Amino acid sequence: MLTRKLMQALAVLVILLSGCQGVSSSHSGTTEKTIDLSDKIEVTVRRVIDGDTFIADVNGTEERIRLILVDTPETVHPTKAVQPYGKEASAFSKKTLENQSVYLEYDKEKRDKYDRLLAYVFLKDGTSFNKILL
Repeated sequence: MLTRKLMQALAVLVILLSGCQGVSSSHSGTTEKTIDLSDKIEVTVRRVIDGDTFIADVNGTEERIRLILVDTPETVHPTKAVQPYGKEASAFSKKTLENQSVYLEYDKEKRDKYDRLLAYVFLKDGTSFNKILL
């Protein structure tokens, strides 16, 4: 059962990654173009909650930000146990984002049902954090 779920998750990741083009990542060793940050919103990450959610200062207001197209294993869910690789995803996000300036790009839906801002997140050099986390 776990193997089947893992294979399904990997298949979804492959599909998502195949749609990510034109984004550079020094973390992945690629030499693709970086994203133009001039039309993005610069924020400061205050605290990482888990692999796909963090708190940032957005124009003077603390906001919860949820990464679009990324769903890392749970580590702080109120009704679920810590899932495999959840701690690693959280540690990676913490190491990469905490106390850093990043850039947000919103999609059509700006907030989710939990009132979190939904965003694509870009590092200072223009690389997509959503992509490198995958």
